[in-house]
Amino acid sequence: MLARGAALCAIQWVFVPEAHAERTCRPVQIPTLGGSLTVVNAIGDHGDAVGRSTTQGDVAQHAFSYKNGHVKDLGVLPGGRDSSAEGLNDSGDIVGASNASLGGNFMPVIWRKGRPRTLAVPEGVQSGSAVDINDSGMIIGNVDFLRCLVWDDASSEPLEIPSFGGDYCELTAINDDGQVVGFSENLAGELHAFVWQNGELRALDADGFRQTIALDINDDGEIAGHGYEFGPFDSQPLRWSNDGVATIVGVSMTARGTSINDRGELAVFENVGSEDGALVLFDRQGRQLAREPLGGIPFQPEFHVNARREAVWTVSIQGPISSFACRLRN
Repeated sequence: MLARGAALCAIQWVFVPEAHAERTCRPVQIPTLGGSLTVVNAIGDHGDAVGRSTTQGDVAQHAFSYKNGHVKDLGVLPGGRDSSAEGLNDSGDIVGASNASLGGNFMPVIWRKGRPRTLAVPEGVQSGSAVDINDSGMIIGNVDFLRCLVWDDASSEPLEIPSFGGDYCELTAINDDGQVVGFSENLAGELHAFVWQNGELRALDADGFRQTIALDINDDGEIAGHGYEFGPFDSQPLRWSNDGVATIVGVSMTARGTSINDRGELAVFENVGSEDGALVLFDRQGRQLAREPLGGIPFQPEFHVNARREAVWTVSIQGPISSFACRLRN
């Protein structure tokens, strides 16, 4: 039986100096699979990244892995045309989604030893994707655009995590201790971040914000996300400590905390939706470590960085959607 714990809502403020505009890395464009688009979704502890890219002539989108300037086409399920890679672990396992027929719905898959296979889903599920996998092989995913699932391993039947009473639930990340983060809807239609482990679901709230979103968790249980009052474009970055204390990082009203590495460094997308957008990295004390101007409009407001400060992101530059990688310096 899933139990719901008390909401974690203590909050602290951290103000940081205004950022400067100097570049803090030399971005390298991630190659496509022959088409015009790449979207990067995750980076691993050793610098491997995964995502999706269009193939020659933009006739299909395939999952890819990226390492040291090279991309590899991960392919699709037999009979399928399209796929996307969403997460990976240190063993080289990759999870995401693929269809199994031309124009068919995506279903959750795992690539193991380079080959995709489907994960079990509840009866009646029409579509879905796996989104992350930890080093123990636990997998999380979302199906039918509103249900949250956890698999103990690639061969197990999934467990469903309930919402806070509303219709929507979305999982975003899992750490090596099996702690899962995401956000779900309550009866009032508001979204609230949560952390789940071993059947216990705990809300992650923050004073001053009507809605909260959790996007990442590191192996120390620190959580990255953001909160907002009226809509996503008045959001502010949040860091939750492993004991549930929420800290507002920075002063921008259009920024989101998107990932947190095992050093406790919070990656933030600043000026979301603007051509002046930037990637900013903060340490545990809220000090700015690095700031990298985007040079384009974020295609998705996510900036992923590992403990080696290797970062990946996706932007739209005068139309084309491109992904980049670099190692940040401070």
